[in-house]
Amino acid sequence: MLFQCDVNVREVRRQRMIGSEEFIPSTVWIKKENNYYLCLKNSIYPNGKTYSISLVKMDPIFFSLLKSGRIAFEFRKPRDLLSLEFKSKRMAYLLYRTMQDITDGKNVIIDKNQNPDALHANNAVIDNFDLNANEFKGVDSFDNRILNMKCLSTLVLEDCNSLVLPEEIGHLPIKSLNISGSEMPTSQHAQDIYWNWTSKPTISGTLTTLKMDTIRLMKLPFEILYLKNLQTLSLNNNALAYLPHFIGELKNIKNLFAADNMLPYIPLCSSLIHLTEMDVIHNRFYCKEPRDHLVTYKESIKEPTDFKSLKHIAFFKLMDNFPQLKRQDISRPLWEYFNYVGRCSKCKQWTLPDYGETTSISFMPTIPKLNMSKYLDGLTYQIMYCTNTKDCEAHKRRFS
Repeated sequence: MLFQCDVNVREVRRQRMIGSEEFIPSTVWIKKENNYYLCLKNSIYPNGKTYSISLVKMDPIFFSLLKSGRIAFEFRKPRDLLSLEFKSKRMAYLLYRTMQDITDGKNVIIDKNQNPDALHANNAVIDNFDLNANEFKGVDSFDNRILNMKCLSTLVLEDCNSLVLPEEIGHLPIKSLNISGSEMPTSQHAQDIYWNWTSKPTISGTLTTLKMDTIRLMKLPFEILYLKNLQTLSLNNNALAYLPHFIGELKNIKNLFAADNMLPYIPLCSSLIHLTEMDVIHNRFYCKEPRDHLVTYKESIKEPTDFKSLKHIAFFKLMDNFPQLKRQDISRPLWEYFNYVGRCSKCKQWTLPDYGETTSISFMPTIPKLNMSKYLDGLTYQIMYCTNTKDCEAHKRRFS
């Protein structure tokens, strides 16, 4: 498990930092010899320097540096403060989470074959464009020659600059797609068309794993609803303030990783209660007064007009059928409703905050592999209800 970064080492003496502030290109790796160790090698320490991870101080202040691709560890013996700067924010996050898992007592598997001499450069990847290959790891950006790899099942596009995914990749039988650490496009047009590939019949039926860690994702795109066979969804280390209720429509999902975001709750739906594995550590479940995006929406609107009611009815019809369309084929004013729509927990019909009520409860789900804060007694789940009890009961009789 090797990392390439710039490192500064200073001695901590009576709360003062002693030593140069210079950052030096270095190799950092983790090894296991009975215990876990963090190893450092650079021009200052050509023979390497080793720190026992059992003696590290995982300070929350150090975690806050991750958003800028930096990280720091303080060790009790020797009393050193290691500051690390990464070109890839995803790699900084990966090192931090690995260190966190080790200090939490988890059994982290370390590849013993890795050593500093085996450190791969960014371009040491599969890049031969074998048209019959079923796995490809891209370099820097998307290369259109990938579209000719008709047997492609695993596509890795990590740490790419201004990554744009052409909708034609939806014609490839990809089972696993990883865009972690890549830069999302900044133009409005590029953002509008970014998820068009999800609507293609091939990939919407084959994709089972989607990894989108550390891409500054602020909202989950509603197009993932097309990925009906998705089993693993990874959203770690983003800027998600909520998970939309429509995520419950992913009936085959088994693994959800949404650590290190700003989530105040999880939508209450059967597909998320009965997961095999969930990682939601480092979120905002502990907040006593989390700002609910559904309440915010409801407070910002007026009573529905007749025109608005008709628009909502059209939207509910769309949700019931949800044909495989591009985002551009749907009226732009409808796009925003995907962020707020959910199913009534009683009658299972679609509702919006205009017509529904929300509440929150906390309980500990029976998920075999659950990673959450040890200080929490349970997760906060949000529930949506129909406001009109008679309509709700009618829906229940109709669809039971």
